[in-house]
Amino acid sequence: MPDTKIVLAMVTASSYLLGQRTTPAAPRSD
Repeated sequence: MPDTKIVLAMVTASSYLLGQRTTPAAPRSD
């Protein structure tokens, strides 16, 4: 079983990139 932190980081990064691609004009929340 892969490390939970690594999986969480991958999911967060992928979802963030998908959000940026679908809504490029969205304001940055960070």
